[in-house]
Amino acid sequence: MNEQILVIDDEESIRFTFQYLLADRGYAVDVAEGPKDALAQLEAKNYDLIFLDLLLGTHSGISVLRQIRQIAPLTPVVMVTGAPDEDTVSEAIRCGAFAYIPKPVRQETLMTMTAKALDYRGKLRKDS
Repeated sequence: MNEQILVIDDEESIRFTFQYLLADRGYAVDVAEGPKDALAQLEAKNYDLIFLDLLLGTHSGISVLRQIRQIAPLTPVVMVTGAPDEDTVSEAIRCGAFAYIPKPVRQETLMTMTAKALDYRGKLRKDS
C-alpha cells in the first residue's frame, strides 16, 4: 500500500491528526494549509485521494474543489466540514465531491471513508 493522500485544511490540528492516523496505516500523506499550497502540490504530484475542508479561512472549499476537478478529474475528493449545511453539501456533490464527513471526524469514520474512496479510485483506473 502506497496510496498518496492530500489533506487540505486550515486547522493545524486536523492536518496533524489526519496525517498521523493515515500514515500509521501505511498511506503516504501530504498536507496543505490553503488553496495556493494545495494547488501547487496537485500540479506537482498525483494523488489517489484528497480530503478537503469546506471552509478554508476566507476561501471556499467549493471553489477549490472546482479547481481540483480540472487538475485531477478522477481523484476522489472527500469534503470535511464542521458545519454541515444541506445546500453546501449538495453543491459540493454536484461539483464532483465523492462524499463528505462532518467534524469532529472519528478515526473509524476516517478509515472507512478512506477505504471506500480508494476502492472507487481503483475502479475508475480499471475503466480508464
